[in-house]
This record gives sequence, structure tokens and C-alpha cells, in this order.
Amino acid sequence: PKKNCVKDVIIISFTNAFTAIYACAVIFSILGFKAVHLFEKCMEHDVGILMPMYPEFKNRSMEDIPQDEYSLAMTGFTKIHPQYLLKNCSLVKELDDSAQGTGFAFIVMADVFTKIPGAPFWSALFFMMLLSLGLGSQIGIMEGVMSTLFDQPSLKHIKKPVLVGCVAVGCFSIGLVFTTGAGEYWLTLFDSFGATGLTFIAFAELLSVMYVYGHEKFTKDIETMTGVRPGLYWQLMWRFVSPTLMAAVIASSTYFMLTNKPVYTAWNRNTAAGEKKEYAGWSLGVAALLAMSSLIPILVGLVVHLVKRCNSRDNKHAYEAGKFYRVDTTASTVPMLGDNYEDFPDLPVGDEDSDSDSGTGIVMDREAGKPFKLEVMD
Repeated sequence: PKKNCVKDVIIISFTNAFTAIYACAVIFSILGFKAVHLFEKCMEHDVGILMPMYPEFKNRSMEDIPQDEYSLAMTGFTKIHPQYLLKNCSLVKELDDSAQGTGFAFIVMADVFTKIPGAPFWSALFFMMLLSLGLGSQIGIMEGVMSTLFDQPSLKHIKKPVLVGCVAVGCFSIGLVFTTGAGEYWLTLFDSFGATGLTFIAFAELLSVMYVYGHEKFTKDIETMTGVRPGLYWQLMWRFVSPTLMAAVIASSTYFMLTNKPVYTAWNRNTAAGEKKEYAGWSLGVAALLAMSSLIPILVGLVVHLVKRCNSRDNKHAYEAGKFYRVDTTASTVPMLGDNYEDFPDLPVGDEDSDSDSGTGIVMDREAGKPFKLEVMD
């Protein structure tokens, strides 16, 4: 093939891996810097109280005071002066209490940038990165949705700008819930349960391709498209290892969800700290709906297919196993077809030899003579 997509996949995979490792290094470095800074401030508070009783702490920086020496002094001081409230500083506790999610991005990072040299420069880079990441993700998600809708024959009469506008307005309306006072909790709910069914979808796709469509046909398709035949490693991964691992993940996730009641972290203004709370009954209903949202289209499509198949008058024009029919090929799919399609400028109306699920043939305007393309792939 003219385009070496195998090379592109390898480059993208290594780039993604490097980006993930680099991002982890940066994030955990920032978390460590923030935890050390808070720990030293806490130590300054406690050492200032301990200094009259322990003069050996004078003229010593916080880094020079070992944790064991500090803990021993704090224990002895507390026994003699219980009225003083020491913070009992711990670097591990500061790391465990680090903010996550939106709190990490907009609170911790923003605070850290004010304490490092060149704060305006790093702040601008960070928030520009967040903006580009959000736009890129949104465009990718939108394209995935729009591609699916454009493939629906019932929506072909709707103009693309109108369809995109309707989807955008719908997504915007749903997103307004995240801007309310409880937006953080809604975000946590969507983040925790919104993608629950995606693993099952990937598992179903894997089984469908490997065991319904056939791994031999799939391997042949890849060889035809890329010029490279997948070896034994990929065969083992696709047919045995990946399905087993995905089934184990789905089973363990389902067991965990059924045996543990979902909780979320709520902010307690009295203690100025977060505390774990159980979801209300109605919120669990919303969570179940979110978890099933990605599976409902599959079930609906299956039911519609079975109903149409059962109600068909005959199986004369039913799709045969091993063949794929594509009618009305679009410009985006023409490069994928090669020379495996033919032009049919005129088909007799209601001809028995015409390919149509309705059984009456492909109805066309004889005067217009609009051509269409029909591809049959064995």
C-alpha cells in the first residue's frame, strides 16, 4: 500500500507511551514538591512550639531535623503540655491527602506554579495544555458520534451542519449540570460510571471479530490492507490472551460493584476536610443508567435486526454469510474499495435481479438515471 500504516501505528504507540511516562514523572514530581512544602510549613509550626523545651532545634533547618527526632520530641512535649495542639506532621500523610481530579488540575497545580521560578510562563504552558487537551478530546468524541449518525440511512436527508448543531446543543445542555453547585459530584458520578460498559463493548467486538467474522478472514484483511501478515504473537493475543484478560477484568469489576456500595467524597465545611458518603437511591439509579448507556444501543440494534429478519417476507435478499454489501459509497470510503466495485447507472425499477431488502427492487427515477456503486466483498 502507498501509506505505511503499520509504521504510523508503531510511531503513535511509542509516542503515547513516552508521553504517558513523561506526564507521570512531571505529575508525581509536582505532588512531591507540594507535599514537601506543606510538610516543612507544618514542621515550622511545631518546631516553633517545641523550641523552648528543646533548644537543640535552634538554628537548624527543617531538612536537618530527622523524623524520628521530631516524633520523639513531640511525644515528650505532649505528655508535659497537653494543652498545646501540635499538628503531628507527616510527609506520608501530606502525599496521601493530595488533591485528585479537578482539584489537582486547578488547585494544586495553580498553587505550585506560584512557588517555582518563572511562574507565569509555566502557568501559561500548563493551562494552554489543558485547553488543547480538552479541545482535542472533544473533537475526537464529536467525530465518533457524528460518524455513527451519518451512517444511519434515516438521517441522510438531514444536512450536516444541522445534525452537528443538534448534537452540540444536546451535549452542551447535558454539560450544564456540571456548572451547578453540585457539579463536582455530578462529574464524579459520570466519571465513575459513565464508561462502565465500554469494556464489555470492547470484549464483544473482540469476540465478534475473532470468533464470528473469523480470525483467518481478519488476518487476511490486515495483510491486504497493510501488506504485513500478523504473526503467531498477534494470533495468540487476539484469540486467547486478550479475551481471557478482558473477561477477568469484567468479572472482577462486576463482583466489586455488587459487593461494595458506591461511595463518594463530600466536603465537610465544619471539619474542612472530605469524608466518604454513600450515594442516595436516586443517584444509584442514575449511575445504573450511565453504566448501561453504552450497552443500550447494542441491545436496541439487536432487537431491531431480529424483528426485521423475522418480519421479512422471504430471505431472497438476505445478506449471505461471508459477503459484505456496500451501496451508495461515499467519497470517504472510495479509497478503501480499490477496484472492487462497479457502477450501475440504470437499474430497472422493481427488477427481480436488483439487490434490495424490500423485495421490490431499487426504485429510481428513470429520467434522472442517478448512478450508484455496489460493492460485494467475499
